[in-house]
Amino acid sequence: MIKVFINFLARIIYNFRETEIFTRSGSFAFTVLLSFVPFTIAMVGIISYLPVPDATIIKIQHLIFTDYLPPAAGDQIYHQVKIFLHQSRRLSLFGFIPLLFTTYMMIYAIEQQLNAILNNKQKRKLGHSLLTYTFFLICGIVLSILVSILQLSSLVSFFSSNIVTLLNQSISIIITTLLLALMYKLIPHHKTTFKHALIAATAATVSLILIKILFIHVLVKIFVNYHIIYGSLSFIPIFLLWVYISCINLFFCAGIIYALETKFNRELQRKIDEFIGKWV
Repeated sequence: MIKVFINFLARIIYNFRETEIFTRSGSFAFTVLLSFVPFTIAMVGIISYLPVPDATIIKIQHLIFTDYLPPAAGDQIYHQVKIFLHQSRRLSLFGFIPLLFTTYMMIYAIEQQLNAILNNKQKRKLGHSLLTYTFFLICGIVLSILVSILQLSSLVSFFSSNIVTLLNQSISIIITTLLLALMYKLIPHHKTTFKHALIAATAATVSLILIKILFIHVLVKIFVNYHIIYGSLSFIPIFLLWVYISCINLFFCAGIIYALETKFNRELQRKIDEFIGKWV
């Protein structure tokens, strides 16, 4: 059992090295930095056109910046872009085109990176890609609305606040896992089983939680002195590091799919044995 686990881990690490995940993560992190605000505004703007209460939209905005960003940076970034998010409701359909274009380009960048990690060199047709990206965005919007509706704040009078908080966090974790599973399943031009996608998504979600805890208890304390240098912009180094580490986590867990799918590949196993032999 231990030998099987070591072999499985070796396939992930081997793929991590061969596909140059650090370089890919740095490249994609730059794309995220350019696309994050337009993507968020586009999604919130689309939701505002749906028959969704304003309170739900505000809750979705808050969830995006609290669940997927480090605590030290999320609130400050949310404060900075809140005005743009509010004004996005006034944008015309023509005004959304550049934002949607940026959003689709970001998803395209994810597809290219995942294709390389999964060792897939085939390309989709443009129409197929647009339909896939659109379906993924619709799923993301539906899941965002769902997690905001399922928040159990109304049950505080029946249960203790700690229990309600735990339930809300559990709902958020489940929805995040489903969203990542859909991303691993749909975005790459690769026949990934939902089982493998769900395993990778679960690992990515757990790792993201651990990274967030690390930021809360370690890195945030280290960056406290940055406030002296950067002042109100002290959240920027934290945000940049968070994006980079999150991208590494995203692509590293995609390697789990590759490791699961290639466990019977003899040629790869020979390379893995040589790879293990260099370290053992």
